[in-house]
Amino acid sequence: MNIFTWLSKIRSERMMRMEYPLAEIREKRKRVIALRDQSRTLKASLHGAAIRYDKDRVQTSPKDSMCEVMAQAIDLDREIQMLEGEIVDTIASLVNFFKELKPEEAKFAKSYYFQASTMAEAAEYAGIAERTAYRTIKRIRGKYYEIQG
Repeated sequence: MNIFTWLSKIRSERMMRMEYPLAEIREKRKRVIALRDQSRTLKASLHGAAIRYDKDRVQTSPKDSMCEVMAQAIDLDREIQMLEGEIVDTIASLVNFFKELKPEEAKFAKSYYFQASTMAEAAEYAGIAERTAYRTIKRIRGKYYEIQG
């Protein structure tokens, strides 16, 4: 493994340590985008543009399955609303959690998790020693899991 592959691996591992809530938000956003695309496609198929009235021949009507397609589109819209609500709830819980931290802990955690800084960079940014940073991150994780259950 060359140095660039190793550094890339380290960087991706650092990004993964954003832990469950941030990864969950990212995955749910991806799911919402995919569901919106499916919903748009289904809704577009409901338009009557599929029948050409200028032709003198028998054509099948898209209304045969219109109810089923509409039901699928409604189900997708409900799932999108549910996922968006869960995303908002997760973000709100993170915001409330950061409000409960001491200012230097919050500054450190935001730098470490959201900006993907190294432990040393985040500690320097928050104005704490690197050795203190390791204890701080353990304390922050403990508080988070205590609050979230």
